[in-house]
Amino acid sequence: MPPPLPSPPNGYSPFRRGWARRGGLVLLCSAAAASGVAAQEPDAAADDDELGFPAVVEVHLGVTTLADVSAGQIGAAALLDFGPVRVGGGAWEVLRRIDEGPLLSDSGLELTLGYGGALVEFPLGAAGPALRLLLGGGAATLRTRAINARLDTKTFAMVEPSANYTLAIVDHVAVGAELGYRWIRGADDLFLVGDGDLGGVQGSLFLRIGGR
Repeated sequence: MPPPLPSPPNGYSPFRRGWARRGGLVLLCSAAAASGVAAQEPDAAADDDELGFPAVVEVHLGVTTLADVSAGQIGAAALLDFGPVRVGGGAWEVLRRIDEGPLLSDSGLELTLGYGGALVEFPLGAAGPALRLLLGGGAATLRTRAINARLDTKTFAMVEPSANYTLAIVDHVAVGAELGYRWIRGADDLFLVGDGDLGGVQGSLFLRIGGR
């Protein structure tokens, strides 16, 4: 006859031992899941940082030629950023009334100009060079200098291709410089001034906020 099996120690239970093993496995799985989530959080933050803001806002201050005279110019633009292309609009205004130069110096008249339209920009990098096209229209107005009365106003169509370069300062904030040329059609019958006198070179420095 085989010898009797030894009796288990007091408090021992095979069921309790099984539950202890299962509890250890649960703790190990929970720790592994938590470490996986923690490892994914930096990637998610990086993805959010890469997305940035879907819009770009710019404020421009520069110079342009108008009726063979240099004048200050101010402008603003807002664009939606789709990554490879930005689409939006902008408007520009010559800061002073032109009353000098070969066309207007002895006329007693002052010339003002404002224009704007749809903008399409093709960035060649997140920050750096870009090509831009402005399509729209505007108005040129002649006023008499003596009594500040409007003499003649003509609306026109215009196209302005340009190139710019931006330099990031901090995340989603950059400064830049732009150079372009404004072509105008439809104002040839404006008194003393034609399309060629209203077109000209424009250059500006700008502050850009937003973007990816």
